[in-house]
Amino acid sequence: MREAEREIEERVGLMASDAAREIAVPALEAGIRSAEARLGASLNVEQREAVATIAGPGRAAVLIGPAGTGKGVVIDAAAAAERAAGREVWGVAVAGRTAQRLGESAPALAGRVRTIDGFLAAVEHGRIQLDARTTVYVDEAGMGDTTRLHPLVAAVDRHGASLVAIGDPRQLPSIGAGGMFEHIAERVPTAQLTEVHRTTDVATREAWRELREGDPARAMAHYRAAGRLHFGETRVEAIEAAARRYGELARELGHERVSLMTDASNVEIDTLNLRIQARRRERGELTPEAVEHPDGHRLHGADRVVWTRSMPVAGEPRVENGEHGAVVAVSPSGAGLTVRLDGSGRDVAVDADHVDSLRLAYAGHVVREQGATVDRAVVVTGGWQTSRESAYVEASRALDQLAARMRASRAQVPSLAQPLADPMRASGDPDRAFHIERLQPPAPALPAPEPAVEIAP
Repeated sequence: MREAEREIEERVGLMASDAAREIAVPALEAGIRSAEARLGASLNVEQREAVATIAGPGRAAVLIGPAGTGKGVVIDAAAAAERAAGREVWGVAVAGRTAQRLGESAPALAGRVRTIDGFLAAVEHGRIQLDARTTVYVDEAGMGDTTRLHPLVAAVDRHGASLVAIGDPRQLPSIGAGGMFEHIAERVPTAQLTEVHRTTDVATREAWRELREGDPARAMAHYRAAGRLHFGETRVEAIEAAARRYGELARELGHERVSLMTDASNVEIDTLNLRIQARRRERGELTPEAVEHPDGHRLHGADRVVWTRSMPVAGEPRVENGEHGAVVAVSPSGAGLTVRLDGSGRDVAVDADHVDSLRLAYAGHVVREQGATVDRAVVVTGGWQTSRESAYVEASRALDQLAARMRASRAQVPSLAQPLADPMRASGDPDRAFHIERLQPPAPALPAPEPAVEIAP
């Protein structure tokens, strides 16, 4: 792992010093005008400077921005500038849903987004050509584990292409060994966005900043005072309240504009999903026709679903892990169904052999919801996975115990940031040059009421 990290560091450093990208000022301005026309407003000075930074001339750059600072419009302007200069652009992310959102928030990348795994497979088999006139944008790069980033950086560098890594090191880290995003940001040209545009409420902006900086007590007091932080006596009570509130908001705004998330287990996600589905059936919002799912429940017409793994589609692009959609038809025999994908509106047939690649999508884990932009979010938090990063993504009663959980950070740190010598070994140990990580017993759980948070801009 350390060798992989070192290679990423070296390759990205050399790429950043290679001034091979040539994007003339007219193309840069054309990209900015294109993004401004879509936005219906002018980019501010900070955003324009960020576009100039990530558009070269070096072959590697980083864009950092907290939630709501307009990273999407900066990416769109930079990608549009590259295309105006006659260059090719691709967008990638760890999760399919994140890649899909990248294409939605940056239309210059629409139709040219993939998961990292899918992108590398396409490059390997010649379906995607990389060369010196190609730039790859990596969204939510902080969630990219080293085992994924290593082959991606190697492929981009080997073909002489350029790489732009985008994210926020204060949001969720990778599940596997990671931490390289923040590490490389210290070594390549980096643009930072600071002005939050998603909300004009000063108090809400401050609450987001406090969550991001790891000081949750004041932020939670803000949500409590605004009537958006609620406590249940038990986890079951909090789940029921969250499901009920999600249903109310979804009927008002539409399911695509509301997010329900938890930082707990898949069991809790399944519980929330089945509870909401049952409520929809009671209200007659779902069709009687349904397909049996191997997990023991049924998928009805109008149900919201998500792919849990990539699914091949004959003669068409595959559906990526994490893509969402709505069931628009169920076969009369109940042997298959048709799902209309969010964003693209594409209809995909799912036969009986692939039904198990779907799950209900009313609720999801905070990891899968990172990068989502919705009108309202309902969060069940306070579980064993609650941390500074998850709280900020969720976000965003000044109870000391819950605030203490939210101060704990789960951010990844690359092994390059650690010394090889192990101070726990005796100096005469012949293997002292090898660092051994020692697992520490988990801290005892802190008892606290179970909160459900509703967040609105």
